[in-house]
Amino acid sequence: MLSYNEIFWLRLECEYILKSSKG
Repeated sequence: MLSYNEIFWLRLECEYILKSSKG
């Protein structure tokens, strides 16, 4: 099971990728 900290950083990465892909 992922820890809260790992989930937190995974979400940040996903948001960053989505924002950067939109331009």
